[in-house]
Amino acid sequence: MTLPPEGHYPAIATPNFDGQLVTFGAAGTKTEEVLVQFRLLEGIYAGTVLGWFGFLTRDAWRLTIRQLRVAGWKGRNLSDVRSLDHVVSVVVKHSLCGRYAHVDWVRELTGPRVRCRNTMTEDRIQRLCDELAAQDDLPGESDGITLEEFKAREGEPEAPRAVVNFPCVGSAAVSG
Repeated sequence: MTLPPEGHYPAIATPNFDGQLVTFGAAGTKTEEVLVQFRLLEGIYAGTVLGWFGFLTRDAWRLTIRQLRVAGWKGRNLSDVRSLDHVVSVVVKHSLCGRYAHVDWVRELTGPRVRCRNTMTEDRIQRLCDELAAQDDLPGESDGITLEEFKAREGEPEAPRAVVNFPCVGSAAVSG
């Protein structure tokens, strides 16, 4: 099986081989954890199922609950996870020198929410825009391409990209 490249993919939680949405277990370090499997929904990797581990330590449980909430969990008791029905954006990472892929983060499909610390009033926005428009030395217009122009280029050969391979630390310890 070819691993999906690292990146963001739309996905949804899918039951495991026992029909459960959440599997409770412990890592090799004895850290208690939950496992949720996510099925990728688009592209050539649609249907690929990857696991996400949420840790239940004193320091990590809030992050685990937050990511389960993003996936659609409602309730207060983890033993009652009946619905993880939200389509989410999963961040796929590779581990063990690229031999395995897993879900590293579960995010809202719209991506992380970014906000300005202090939003401007409509009046201030208008004054600022008027001040900027009055400047004589505004930068020239961009020579970039529009989304339509970008899509029209599909099928054209891409310019070669430099590929940098970094040695995997500890690769001698990985048996294959």
